[in-house]
Amino acid sequence: MTDPRKLLARLNPQQARYEIGSGGCPEWTAQDIAAALGMVRNLLGREILCAVWWPDGSQLTREALLANLRDLQLAEWVNRARRLECAHLAEHLAAELAAEKHGPMGATLHHARADVAAARAMMWPRLGPASLYAAIRTAVLAEMLDPHLCTECRGTAHVMMGGLLVPCGVCKGSGHSKASDDARARSLGRDAKTYRRTWRDPYEWLLDLCATAERAAGHQLAAALGMEASPKRA
Repeated sequence: MTDPRKLLARLNPQQARYEIGSGGCPEWTAQDIAAALGMVRNLLGREILCAVWWPDGSQLTREALLANLRDLQLAEWVNRARRLECAHLAEHLAAELAAEKHGPMGATLHHARADVAAARAMMWPRLGPASLYAAIRTAVLAEMLDPHLCTECRGTAHVMMGGLLVPCGVCKGSGHSKASDDARARSLGRDAKTYRRTWRDPYEWLLDLCATAERAAGHQLAAALGMEASPKRA
């Protein structure tokens, strides 16, 4: 079954074709595909879909897409900061109650301090001119443009096993492999150790968000075209 996202390439300008068709099922025209694309409800996914599969059609919205990703990063940063602030507040209240009882640290204070530690571990690096959030946005989109074909199935998403065609276990049926930490660190201008310690979480968070939105948009595009496809690009 044709991956519906690959049909977006037909929206690029093409030379006139004079050969006679070979018959069979009718093909989707550029008008069909453009109309189906307009029916994709996941707006973020639709923009990423165009950026990945129809770059020529996304040039006018690239800055808007980057701004959208920036807003999503900021919202997530604020959510994590609020979670940490609330955990600190709960810890202070629990400490006050424990002090009033003049006894050993109670379970409430113990759990409150554990929540603070967990929230602190989830907190992203601070915002500012020296931060890499802008570089992450650009690097994530660049990574999604790179097919990173799985070396085991060579991008087919399936392998032969016992005479049967089964989903590839290495890429889990996606046909793609993830970029290495070293490659991601280089794209951000940092060493791998710094990337893993400081920037891997915000990078993978945004990559997962973009990939999920792109897959959802791919399913909606397939539905609009009347196809039964299941895009699996990571």
